[in-house]
Amino acid sequence: MGSNGNGHKGLRQFPYNTDYVRRNAVLDIEPEWGKDEWDDTVHLEAIRLEQLETLVTEKFIDPEGRQNESPSTQEFLDFMRKHPATVAQGYLFAIKRPDYRVTLVGLFVDREFVTPQLRWDFEQLCSEADELDTRADLYSWWD
Repeated sequence: MGSNGNGHKGLRQFPYNTDYVRRNAVLDIEPEWGKDEWDDTVHLEAIRLEQLETLVTEKFIDPEGRQNESPSTQEFLDFMRKHPATVAQGYLFAIKRPDYRVTLVGLFVDREFVTPQLRWDFEQLCSEADELDTRADLYSWWD
């Protein structure tokens, strides 16, 4: 069975909302396709809780989707609801791609918002991340 573009193999196809103009407005971006080596992909460095909730509600991102071994979108969302200072990182794929979607690849928390409980929760959620830094700011990333 093939991948459904969400890092899962053989699972259901998610009915993504293809209104990319609305998606871009939710994320407050205006992609300039073809400006870098990934001409059909945009890196998103700071997806806020409200944006992620809207992306899920309006079906721009699959709540069950994940990047390889990362937590699911829903797990990221649950964490961000508990710790609203957290921002997610991810990628946006162009409408022309067969795997059009938004996908999450990591989390970031600025050190000014880090509490002992947030750090502990972050380390629990992100313990298997490909990159993990909890020395000051909290950062995780899955390949």
